[in-house]
Amino acid sequence: MATKRRFASLEDEDRENLFENVDSKNTKRQTKTAINGFREYLTEKSLSLDFESYDDAQLDDVLSKFYMEMRNKNGEMYKKTTMQSYRQGLQRHLSKTRDIDILKDLESPKMLQYKVFVDIMIHFGRRGRENLATLTRQDFAVQPDPEGTLYIYKTHDELTKNHQTDSEKSSDGRMYEIKGIDRCPVRSFVKYIRRLNPKCNKLFQQPKLTAKDGIHYDNIPLGHNKLGIYMNEISKAANLSREYTNHSCRATTVHILDEAQIPSRHIMSVTGHKSEASLKTYS
Repeated sequence: MATKRRFASLEDEDRENLFENVDSKNTKRQTKTAINGFREYLTEKSLSLDFESYDDAQLDDVLSKFYMEMRNKNGEMYKKTTMQSYRQGLQRHLSKTRDIDILKDLESPKMLQYKVFVDIMIHFGRRGRENLATLTRQDFAVQPDPEGTLYIYKTHDELTKNHQTDSEKSSDGRMYEIKGIDRCPVRSFVKYIRRLNPKCNKLFQQPKLTAKDGIHYDNIPLGHNKLGIYMNEISKAANLSREYTNHSCRATTVHILDEAQIPSRHIMSVTGHKSEASLKTYS
C-alpha cells in the first residue's frame, strides 16, 4: 500500500509564483492601509478626500503635515517601519493614479527649499541659526572653475560671532556641481533661485501652497526662529530616525572634511572657526 506523501513537490516556477502571490497580497494590504489612514486624517482635518486631484504643492503640504502629525490610537508616534510603510503605500497608489513620485519629487516648493537649505548648511558649514534669516539671493553666485565645473560660492563674508568686522573677503566654501544626477546641488540651487518671488530679496521665502507662473514662493521671508529649527522640521518630514538640529549639519561638515584629511586651516576657512582647538570638539 502506497504511503501518502506529506510534502508536495514544487517546480521552481511554481515556487516563484507562490512567493509573488504572497508579496502581492501583502503589498495590496499595505497600500490599502496607507490610503485609508490618509483619508481618515483628511476627514479629521475637514479636507477633501480626493487627494489624488490635489496639485503638487497642496499634496506636498498635506503629506508633510500628515507624516508629522500621525499617531496611533493611543496617541503615540508610530515606529519608523510603520511610517515607511505608509509612505510606500501612498507612493504606489499615487504613482499609478497620477504618475508622481512623492518619495523623490523635488518639484514641490517645500521639498526643493528643504534640499537647498541642507545643501547650503552642509557645504558652507553654517552656524546653527546665525544670519539665516538675513541671507539674500545676492549672497551666493555661480561660476565655473578652471576645468569648467560649476560651483556656488559666497560673494562676501558676514558679521558672525567670531568675526565682528566685515572684511569683504569671500568665504572659501564651495558647493560643486555633480554632473549627471538630478539632485546635483548646483542644479537644485539654480532652480530654486529662479522660482523665488522677485518682490522679496531674502533667500528663504514662504513656500506657496499653489505654485503659478513659475513663482513658487510668497513675498514673505522665513523668520529667524523658523529657520533656527528648520532641520528639526526637515527631519520629521523625511521620517528620519531622530530629529537633527541645524548644528548637526555644521558638525557633519567638519567631520567629513577631517575624515578626508583636509588641513585644519582649510576647514576653518570654510566653517569660520577661529582656532584649531575649537575643531576638536567635533571629533
